[in-house]
Amino acid sequence: MLIAGCLALALSWVALWNGYPTFYPDSGTYLECGFLLETPVDRPITYGLFLWTTSVAGLSLWSTIVAQSVLLAVAAIAFVQLFLPKGWLLPILVTVLVSGVSFLSSQVMTDVFTSIMLMCMVLFGFSDRGRVRWLLLYTVCCAMHTSHLPVALLLFPLLLIAVRVSGAISMRAAWGKTWGLLAATVVAYLAINISVVKSMEAFYAAHLAETGDLQEYLLRRCPDANYDLCALKDPIPRSADVFLWDKRGVAHRYPDRDKMEADLGTIIGDMLGDDIARRRILRSTLHSAARQLGTFGITEGNVPFPAGSGVHARIMKYFPHELERFEGMRQNVPEVFLPVVGALNGFYRAAVIASMVILCVCMVLMVRIREWRFVACIAFVVAAYMVNCFVNAGLVVVANRFGAKLVWLAPLLATMGVCWLVARRTKGCLGSVTSHQRSVQR
Repeated sequence: MLIAGCLALALSWVALWNGYPTFYPDSGTYLECGFLLETPVDRPITYGLFLWTTSVAGLSLWSTIVAQSVLLAVAAIAFVQLFLPKGWLLPILVTVLVSGVSFLSSQVMTDVFTSIMLMCMVLFGFSDRGRVRWLLLYTVCCAMHTSHLPVALLLFPLLLIAVRVSGAISMRAAWGKTWGLLAATVVAYLAINISVVKSMEAFYAAHLAETGDLQEYLLRRCPDANYDLCALKDPIPRSADVFLWDKRGVAHRYPDRDKMEADLGTIIGDMLGDDIARRRILRSTLHSAARQLGTFGITEGNVPFPAGSGVHARIMKYFPHELERFEGMRQNVPEVFLPVVGALNGFYRAAVIASMVILCVCMVLMVRIREWRFVACIAFVVAAYMVNCFVNAGLVVVANRFGAKLVWLAPLLATMGVCWLVARRTKGCLGSVTSHQRSVQR
């Protein structure tokens, strides 16, 4: 735990530099729901409860950042030790330096739990040790955000194949090692079911408005259809944010939420049954996912939160003793915060591109020597990044933060691959690598 604590400190460097944890506009809603014990209409209460618990009911948000960073450090250490001998922490240290991972663990948001969830899936499927621990942590992470459920379900068959290939075992044996993840996903669904039911139609309709598919369909069908949305005099803007959150947006023009859900649900169902709309949706979904693959800048939404903003009001309400520190953080001084972020974004993007090149080389070399465990792991993580992009951009919007949640794993895997290959070529390390892998497989 000492090593995990030291790594957690390194993973928190952004919060330390900022002078306080960083925030996203949604952070205020998570704080509110956790302290009021009320499930919001557009997100699970899980992270709100995590905030209330780890902040010790409002004592400090610093303990929340420590908790997030420790969980990330513990999962990352175990992930590295699947392939490298115990004590090899260089890949994690390099990743902290060349990726935006600290911007995830230092932020009062759910984003850090996407990558922890993914690592728990790999650890549960590839290892025979500590499986209950990884299953429990996976369940909590899966329940943190509504997007985690479809991502996890789409990734499960890919993990099944990866476990089958990595261990050279039968598909039945691979199923026996991984089926627990499906059961855990059902448990996670129970925690987020309320928010999924409340927000599903509105979020997807906002996505269809962002792509223009909703407007095209209504233009064709409104003369004959009896949709409430057709009665709107103003044009529907091609902006999911305006659709959902603006006081003049579509979501606020219905008399009540039940009416909105029923009308939007009918429209979405009819669109999916319309040949023209269905083809447009398929094209726009693939286009959005492709755009998301290369969209992964850090600190999107880390704007200043002055007095009168929702986040400021929540900090003043639940953490009044930390209000001065919140107001004085660097995030609230754009002329200081943004130049640093801009420079780091360019550096991190170059590191990701270089990491993908290194990963390709590592995979070629590992295939030649039949190192299927590492190859299967790399392929699964890359596929997970693509699935995450498809789900988030294809169902909501293209956003930097959706790509940033997982892209930091590219430098981690690249460094792990280089270390593994170097260790294999070093006579003294070869035995330790081989024996370690055998112990993990047992």
